[in-house]
Amino acid sequence: MIVAKPFRLDDDPEILVSPGTYPGKRKLTDAFGGVSWTKSDYTLELSVGQMKAIGARNTIAIEYDVTDHVRRGEIQILD
Repeated sequence: MIVAKPFRLDDDPEILVSPGTYPGKRKLTDAFGGVSWTKSDYTLELSVGQMKAIGARNTIAIEYDVTDHVRRGEIQILD
């Protein structure tokens, strides 16, 4: 996932995600025979080091649903 502009996560406004490349997951829902009939959901993964670097109080690795950010174009997906 590529973040072009910094943004705050909807679930935790304390976390400001800086521009850069981050690991993530794409989840296909309602896939049949390799064809997806609905849009994918996306999860951004932040490591303990990344959490500490952004000054978050929560210093464990976390995953956040960023599907809305991807659909708004705030995050680009690397294939």
